[in-house]
Amino acid sequence: MAKVTASDRRKTKKRTGDSSYPMESAAQVRSAIKLRHHGKSKSASAVLSQASAAVTRLRKAGKISQGTADSLRAKIQAAREKDRHGT
Repeated sequence: MAKVTASDRRKTKKRTGDSSYPMESAAQVRSAIKLRHHGKSKSASAVLSQASAAVTRLRKAGKISQGTADSLRAKIQAAREKDRHGT
């Protein structure tokens, strides 16, 4: 699991208004995808939507490579399919 710092939560709260599921790195995005059903205040689909936006933001900021972004997007899509079909 990715380590989440208080700084990450502050940055996420400042940007989204909610500090749950902070995604300031690729590892945190992977962790959020894996733990998307554990949230009490957010649905799994909301977490995946936030993860997708985080990948785009991190890529534009140059914090992740194109290959990493593509890999994360594939994981998000696979998670959506799994949630949709229940397999």
